[in-house]
Amino acid sequence: MTVSQLFKRSDLYAILFILIPLASVSLICWLYSKRLIVFGLPLVFFIVSIIAVMTVLWYKGTRLFKDFLADTPYSGIVYSIYSHVNLKAVPGYLKTNEIIENLNSPGYSTEKFLADNKLTPEVHKKYSTKLNLVYGLLLLVSIWVPALVAEYYQLDYWLYYGSAGFIISMMLMRVHEKNYNKRKSAVNEPELKIAKEGVLYKDELIGWDEVDSWSAPAAFESKHPGRVFIYYTISSHRSDGNASAESIELNMGKMQVSKYDVLALLAHYKHKYSK
Repeated sequence: MTVSQLFKRSDLYAILFILIPLASVSLICWLYSKRLIVFGLPLVFFIVSIIAVMTVLWYKGTRLFKDFLADTPYSGIVYSIYSHVNLKAVPGYLKTNEIIENLNSPGYSTEKFLADNKLTPEVHKKYSTKLNLVYGLLLLVSIWVPALVAEYYQLDYWLYYGSAGFIISMMLMRVHEKNYNKRKSAVNEPELKIAKEGVLYKDELIGWDEVDSWSAPAAFESKHPGRVFIYYTISSHRSDGNASAESIELNMGKMQVSKYDVLALLAHYKHKYSK
């Protein structure tokens, strides 16, 4: 598991922990309204099953980071990402002296870090945005045409065709989108490039000594969710010699990588190559 996958799985557990109870209550209410379930042993069994699932999710969520830290050389990167997504508090087991030392003085090479975490130091935007309209129409056709046929001609098996068409369309969309973005990325300049010398953004190189900090505010803590902000101070680039506080704003919804990928890259390069 990569560092980015760790945080994505944590996000998934959090979403499921909210959605499962809501979906369960809705399902119980619907079944009861249709007289398909009554208050009794079946309902008790259903509720107990949901509680068991929630308990397993809670346990897996609490153990996720601890199990990962027990077998990874990138504990410092995990701590850095955790502390930059504007979470309320960083757990104590992530703030040990050993982990802080791992972040400030990484003992692994950049090549190993990139390979193990399946990262590239270039951040490209999504080039397939215009194709989403075509994909959307394809998905609508795959759903509604079989549904209309099933309704009008009373051919229920057409609903299975619609479901199969929807799944196949989704798979084709993802494969084509990935390949299209890969081809375009090979011939286009990245939106952001992270290198040993610093961050290259819009033909301007910002040295690591000038990069002050970065953040990726959570959706419930920011007016601009889904963005990564890189804050830096430039003095040597200005003719008048005065310092200028600037920032880079990346809309991750329009990028090919996740915010966790960018945060991991920033943490590694900043602490390894900053003087």
